[in-house]
Amino acid sequence: ILAALALCTKKQRERFLLHALYDLSFEEVGEICGCSKQAVEWSMKGVRKKFLKFFTFHAIKRISFALSKYKTKQTNQRRNFL
Repeated sequence: ILAALALCTKKQRERFLLHALYDLSFEEVGEICGCSKQAVEWSMKGVRKKFLKFFTFHAIKRISFALSKYKTKQTNQRRNFL
């Protein structure tokens, strides 16, 4: 999660953490940060997009790695069979 948060802007991180860790509403986060509720909503959308992109990339990377190991294992088993 920290690696995904590192991709966010400082404002996005601040707003996300206030909302997620302290369970503050978007209005409350806006009051603390000196911005509108809509600005907080935009930040949350940006964070969600970055999280989705980050975790999708890493999930695909893990699946690809697992498939390559599986294919190598299958190839080796066929060689040993012959």
